[in-house]
Amino acid sequence: MKVKYRKAIIVFIVSICLCSCFPCITLLFEKDETYWTDVYNKNDKIVFASNYNNSLTKHYDTISILNKTRNIPDGNCNEATRYDSESYVIDYSFKHDTIISESDYLVQHAKQEKGASIPVLRVYGLEYSKDFLKDTIIVLNTTKMEIKDCYSFHKKDCYNGWSLFKIKTFVWSKKLGLVMFVGENGEKFEYLKKITKGNQ
Repeated sequence: MKVKYRKAIIVFIVSICLCSCFPCITLLFEKDETYWTDVYNKNDKIVFASNYNNSLTKHYDTISILNKTRNIPDGNCNEATRYDSESYVIDYSFKHDTIISESDYLVQHAKQEKGASIPVLRVYGLEYSKDFLKDTIIVLNTTKMEIKDCYSFHKKDCYNGWSLFKIKTFVWSKKLGLVMFVGENGEKFEYLKKITKGNQ
């Protein structure tokens, strides 16, 4: 029993020494890193138009921003890490045809110690959580607008979770947020407009 107590005491002392040797480090976003979440606020609605629209049928999807949470570091680290990071979580739901999804997160973004702080994005169950980005340029048929500040995300690079509407790719703009997504059935939805609480 004495050996066990000695080991426990040694582990405790080493833990205290490590904590005092490695103080908690606060990580804050740089101004140019928060575009992933700056674009959305609680109660925003983003409308997307389908390429299947014609004079007889109209297909629109709507994303509703349910909540936007910001964690502001206070310099208190937990036992698992010596970093206290600024972070954001944006929760949303979507309406596809007549079906409304349950609440899920759209963006989880935490400041990283080194390199670019790339968020976790989850669009219609397709989740991207890797550390590289693919630049792209798109032209939206809905608005005739060329968007040059985009990243594309494809199913082969993502975790494919459960969703009512399966997609195979999506495109994210620094300025506009989600601007396009394509279903596995080939139906493409493009950004049409954003309705903010102030102009509903």
